[in-house]
Amino acid sequence: MSEHTRVGFAGFGFYGYPKEVVATRAHEAAEAVRGLGVEVFETEPLTGFDDVPRGLEQLVGQDLDAIIACVIAWTETPVIVGLLRDFLHLPILLWGRGGYTVNGRLVSPAAQAGTAAARDALEALGARFQYLYDYPDSPMRLDKVENFCTAARTVRVLAHARMGMMGYADMGLYSLMFDGLDLRKKIGVEVESYDMLEIEQAMSRLPSERVSNTLSTWKSEWTFEQPVPDPMLDRVARLTLALGDKIDERGYIAMSTKCVYGVTKYMGCTACMAQSMLGDTAHVVCENDVPGMVTQTMLGLLTGQSTTFMEVYEYFPDRLLVGVCGFVPTSFIEDGKVRVRGHTWGGSSGGLVNTGQVKTGRVTLARLSPRGDPYRMHIMTGEAVRPRPWEELGWAPPAPYFPSMEITPDGGVEEFAQNALAQHYAVVYGDHRERLSDLCHLLGIQVI
Repeated sequence: MSEHTRVGFAGFGFYGYPKEVVATRAHEAAEAVRGLGVEVFETEPLTGFDDVPRGLEQLVGQDLDAIIACVIAWTETPVIVGLLRDFLHLPILLWGRGGYTVNGRLVSPAAQAGTAAARDALEALGARFQYLYDYPDSPMRLDKVENFCTAARTVRVLAHARMGMMGYADMGLYSLMFDGLDLRKKIGVEVESYDMLEIEQAMSRLPSERVSNTLSTWKSEWTFEQPVPDPMLDRVARLTLALGDKIDERGYIAMSTKCVYGVTKYMGCTACMAQSMLGDTAHVVCENDVPGMVTQTMLGLLTGQSTTFMEVYEYFPDRLLVGVCGFVPTSFIEDGKVRVRGHTWGGSSGGLVNTGQVKTGRVTLARLSPRGDPYRMHIMTGEAVRPRPWEELGWAPPAPYFPSMEITPDGGVEEFAQNALAQHYAVVYGDHRERLSDLCHLLGIQVI
């Protein structure tokens, strides 16, 4: 599969309008889309039903991610439908160009009459489409086109994505559960299960030299807030390498482990640092959180960033306190330096936790609920700052610093709280509400 978004581009007009104007403005739009880094397969403009076979011949067989139907002037709806009927399985952008002024007089090719007539028809046909219109005498809205192309490419990648999960629904939490076949049908991802025994055996088979090299790197690069026994470091290194090998072997785009009632309870260490070290290789979430894992993957594909999750700890009148008890990808750490200490929560004394301070700034939080029809996606944007000093109950003193932040949500705390779908929320830096909303629209997911 190509790394670039591949779109079919068809310009539409009417035989009564000057062909050179339709052709020039259609090609101008196609070139602008190419300028976004998109691979464009452009047809000659279609101005009547007799042009449809030629358009199909130019697009069929091109392994496309999406179709852009760019309406330059009034066009007959059967012409648009005639071309698009073979591509209704793909995301479609119905895009109308705006008019322009000549000698102080607006010239309207009536493109929006064509798009308005086609919009309801595409909806009736069950097309997955977005409707975009330019304004007269204004630049093309290429930011919207780019968002569509990125979302369309993400739809394609998700349809072929494989995720790995060790265990199921840690602590029996309902918010972590999923219906594998329904998820496959509606989003496309395949979630594979693998066992702790498989990873345990893989850990025991690892060459000592490979483990030693990993430990040497960690000892030279990490800051240890308290002494950690070498046998424990060895155990964590083996878990990291074994899980990483599994990701590579199966081509997982994302993974999760049963870290509370699985790894921590039965494997002699926590999964925190292993998952932290893998968090910039795959989209990683704790506790078998499949909806969270899918959400992180969506955000990662849309933004090109590594992703993490944060757990809701406290609601303040104007802020949320969110954090993670020992996990965070290195790319999220403010200074890029990994800090660790022993795990001592609840009387446990096995494993390591990550205590890095995460970056602050503009963030997007999101959570998928794959229950019912349609699925729902809760999206929140806000400003993240360093949290006040705090600790979670149950840690032996001195309690560790958690990777955490306080967020002032754009819609207010009450709006977030009353729509919360789970304790975990996927996090990326920047405001990506619009791009994620576009993806949800193409996948039939309701945004709340």
